[in-house]
Amino acid sequence: QEYRSERAMEAMKKMTAPKARVLREAVETLIPAKEIVPGDIALLEAGDRIPADGQLLEVVDLRTDEAVLTGESVPIDKRVGAVDENTPVNDRKNTVFMATHVVYGRGKAVITSTGMQSEFGKIAEMVQTMEEEETPLKQKLTRFAKRLGIGVIAICAVIFALELYEIFVLGIHESPDALRNIVIAFETSVALAVSAVPEGLPAVVTVSLALVARELAKRNAVIRKLSSAETLGATTVICSDKTGTLTKGEMTVRRTYVDGEVIEVTGAGYEAKGEFLLKGARVEPNEGDLGILLRAGMLCTNAYYDGKKVIGDTTEGALIVAAAKAGMGKREVEARYPRVREVPFTSERKLMTTVHRTPEGGLVAYVKGAPEIVLDLCIRVLKRGDPVELGAAEREEALEINEKMASDALRVLGVAYR
Repeated sequence: QEYRSERAMEAMKKMTAPKARVLREAVETLIPAKEIVPGDIALLEAGDRIPADGQLLEVVDLRTDEAVLTGESVPIDKRVGAVDENTPVNDRKNTVFMATHVVYGRGKAVITSTGMQSEFGKIAEMVQTMEEEETPLKQKLTRFAKRLGIGVIAICAVIFALELYEIFVLGIHESPDALRNIVIAFETSVALAVSAVPEGLPAVVTVSLALVARELAKRNAVIRKLSSAETLGATTVICSDKTGTLTKGEMTVRRTYVDGEVIEVTGAGYEAKGEFLLKGARVEPNEGDLGILLRAGMLCTNAYYDGKKVIGDTTEGALIVAAAKAGMGKREVEARYPRVREVPFTSERKLMTTVHRTPEGGLVAYVKGAPEIVLDLCIRVLKRGDPVELGAAEREEALEINEKMASDALRVLGVAYR
């Protein structure tokens, strides 16, 4: 079972062996990530897995997902510049890290650390150097073996002593076979000690653990060491990282606020299956103001969705998947509304704007960002397909909905168009 697990792990590693684009002697080259060395210039763009730690030389709206390293699920804005050498990993905005991903923009970085010298490698080294403790089952078997050994030795000693008592005290030692009787008494004691050892116990334990590992394998849980199966069975408390371990790090649109109504969106993750429900009743999502909202949210993104996974920012991916649930494909919609300009998101502006050409030949600008910032830019709101003046009452209601959604642990975005 361990052999099969190792083979499965090796096969998965080969399937996921990453590549890296580097500049060597001013020539762009695609190489296996394991061949990258300090001094290489790595070229980074959305969707890339960063092959090693590096110092940024050039960035264009670069954002990286560092959840695998720091647990932070929000993409990190990167910039060129110097920071103090003692700056924590979370605050090193000028550095990219091995095993993290680029979700937005592009950049160039000079590689500074690879393999076990990288921040990710240091964590791996800490795990490898940890002393391996005995499993609960092994501890119990060790205690059992010690107690059994002491008991067997004691019993054998008593039996041997009784045999000697018979030989010497009862006068049997005067017999010409006395020496032979002593040897027989010793052999009897040794035989008793050997027979008391449960030789089949290790085999029974191994077979039992193998059966457990096999059952777990049927449920897509690969056990590399059989002892882990027993340890898992004795576990009472699990301390685990959340992002990427217990969760996939996939964002999902759960609610929309359109025409003064909150519409629930079903489904989870990056699977384009779900419905739009208004007070429990299904609504047609690709019509009316809801359709405009979904189209605007999808077009004002730089992420891509291939039907299974999202390449790029996870929040933008959620908007694309929500539109896909309404039957909108990004490529088809972009063909009808080609992008002619973009003003990227910045932490200062807290907005992203894209300008598109409409099928009628005009221009339309879509904006998404922090709800309060978007509201400040708006003077009208859509009501049943008609733009009406955005009064104080409508503004207050929108802010209340924003606060209610935020209190429910939802990340809220405002969307507008012109």
